[in-house]
Amino acid sequence: MVQKHFYHRIFASSVFLLSFTVYFLTLAPTTSFWDCGEFITCAYTLGVPHPPGAPFYLLLGRIFSLIPWAADIGLRVNIISALASALTVTLTYLIIGKLILMIRGNPKNFEDQLILFGSSIIGALAFAFSDSLWFNAVEAEVYSISMFFTAIIIWLILVWHEKADNPSSDRYLLLISYCIGLAIGVHLLNILALPAIFIIYYFRKHHFNIYTFILFIIISVGIFIGIYPGIVKSIPNFALYLKTNFGDLFAIYFFLFLILLLFGTLYFAIKNKSRIVTTVLLCFLLILIGASTFTSVYLRSQLNPAIDENDPENMKNLVSYINREQYGDWGYIDRRAPLWEYQIKKMYLRYFGWQFMGKGTLKDSAGLLAETFSFNGLWGLPFIIGLFGMAYHFFKDRKRALAIFALFFLTGLAIVFYLNQPDPQPRERDYVYLGSFFAFAIWIGIGTAAILESFARAFNKKSIHKKINLALISALIFLL
Repeated sequence: MVQKHFYHRIFASSVFLLSFTVYFLTLAPTTSFWDCGEFITCAYTLGVPHPPGAPFYLLLGRIFSLIPWAADIGLRVNIISALASALTVTLTYLIIGKLILMIRGNPKNFEDQLILFGSSIIGALAFAFSDSLWFNAVEAEVYSISMFFTAIIIWLILVWHEKADNPSSDRYLLLISYCIGLAIGVHLLNILALPAIFIIYYFRKHHFNIYTFILFIIISVGIFIGIYPGIVKSIPNFALYLKTNFGDLFAIYFFLFLILLLFGTLYFAIKNKSRIVTTVLLCFLLILIGASTFTSVYLRSQLNPAIDENDPENMKNLVSYINREQYGDWGYIDRRAPLWEYQIKKMYLRYFGWQFMGKGTLKDSAGLLAETFSFNGLWGLPFIIGLFGMAYHFFKDRKRALAIFALFFLTGLAIVFYLNQPDPQPRERDYVYLGSFFAFAIWIGIGTAAILESFARAFNKKSIHKKINLALISALIFLL
């Protein structure tokens, strides 16, 4: 077991160093197109970018912009994405490893270790060098660090899964809550990982029963709404309502009363050793603390920085800013472009193919790559292995497979339906679906484990060449 942990740390560190080295060597040397220049400038000046803002990312960017390791400020901020993406790849390695252990148990011999470590490495690096993650890893954008938060909360819930029988395991739920709060200050995509968290929690704590499952879904939806739009939108809206109808002083005292009520309830819950109530209240408090980075938007706007979009220096403008009112509103039934031909095929499946099938070269009249599917470069091999991994995962461990599928679907096709993107788009939008690509990369790792397991069974157990053959097959899959 000690030896397993030693190799585990060595391989995890190697995955980080390899991915970070490649990202660093391919890092954009300065400001790149689209939002990058805005984010770099706002980080350096602590300005206010386009709604709904990314305050935690900008605060982090401000710190990195002050570290004099490079002359170019843009390059200093760009490295945040490289670090976050390399950490995401490392977490992908750890997540695949934990899911394989749940399927196969602890490794008993060299073959088991090779299957565990080799599959985790292949799945993690398949994601590391996927088209969209690599592209986001080398420029100043919010999606790399948003993906990091998604990966870390999935990893934390799997750690909690291992230790759930221990009362101290609640600390992992608290850390997940704090990470969700911080992630809200980067991008709202992270909250789409919550259903996967809920599913893993439910199956760890309960045997499946249709009534308890339906009840759990209702509670989960309530928690989801409590975070978004609850914390993100409702609190500023409520503050504006109190301020408009009762004045500033009443609004301040009312919120102070609510804070005291929260801490008072928490005190009595701890005193009465009510574990569930204490955990729920602490989780809520930690999400609030994490999301409190949005106060920097309000404070900095009052100082009128060079970039001060929407001028959210008062409560009315702040609510409009957070609610993204400048973008307008639209429904989901009336599609703004053909659902299948454009929104699904062109704006999701085409991007999915870039990661795991291949990337075409033909361009349409708008200058976007035209082919929905192409096997150029990848020959479709990662897709085949990932599809096999998904089937194998559901066959061997449908509970955890359902959680990964929820992540895959909600950060993929569900976003397609929610965004309702019009035709044409001014640029490629593949970065939005990183969570979906991450979930499929997990299945690539699990699919590799399934393939290696099949070969291990096929080889003669007494053959002295069994280890060599399995190692060669692992190396072949790695190279392919």
